Amino acid sequence: MVALVILLMLTEMHYLSFITGLVVGMLTIQVFFHRFSKPLTPDKMPESPTQPRKLMSYAIQATPRLAWREIIFMTKLFVWALYMLFVKGL
Repeated sequence: MVALVILLMLTEMHYLSFITGLVVGMLTIQVFFHRFSKPLTPDKMPESPTQPRKLMSYAIQATPRLAWREIIFMTKLFVWALYMLFVKGL
């Protein structure tokens, strides 16, 4: 990721596009994680004490289908970005 940011800065990066992509990416990931805010059933809970990121991992594993909208959105953005890279970027 650092290499990509350095390449952007070295190749006349469009700052508005970069900031927009950064904000959209951060918000999409935030919404993705908030989909898993429902309490887990006792049979799917890890042993206590549990770190928050481990609990989040268990929640995602318990119901991965909750974030289908975000996954589709990120996939469409990625496919579009690859298309633009190969059609206009190279």
